[in-house]
Amino acid sequence: MCIRDSVCITLADPRSVALGNEPVRIGGEVAGRVTSGGYGYTVERSIAYAYVPAAHAEPGTAVEIDIFGEWIAGEIAHYEDSWLAGRSAGLAWALALGGASVVGIWQLGRRWREGSAWTILLWTGITAVALFIATPLEWQRYYLPLRPPLAVVAGCGVAALAAGAIRLRRWA
Repeated sequence: MCIRDSVCITLADPRSVALGNEPVRIGGEVAGRVTSGGYGYTVERSIAYAYVPAAHAEPGTAVEIDIFGEWIAGEIAHYEDSWLAGRSAGLAWALALGGASVVGIWQLGRRWREGSAWTILLWTGITAVALFIATPLEWQRYYLPLRPPLAVVAGCGVAALAAGAIRLRRWA
């Protein structure tokens, strides 16, 4: 099993921008893929994030990224990575957020006549439907536009659960 590290890569050509899923070559062999990229305005360079084998994840390592059929030179840069990067939060976290979202939808559904509840439900619904109708993107990108409305829905669910817990505590 090959352990991979998340790395930041700065490209030599600032006009070449990696968007995601481009192969990363180290020492002439494909060693990973770009997860995301773009132009870094504060560093005035094109940057990309990728997972590469841990043995090649040292800052300063020369790499190449295939951008539209042309291998663009770059190097692994030093950056502070979150300890959560690339790690799944696990089934328990997914169930907790899923449960909070269900409670949030139920709470908002009960209050659908209020303007804010209607707006949140409409925003979430339209975003979900638009993603299924829109031109298909890579599977990784489908869920990204749904994060903000689902976070609001889950937040409504957590607030409802907290209010219920406070009411139960008062009765006890």
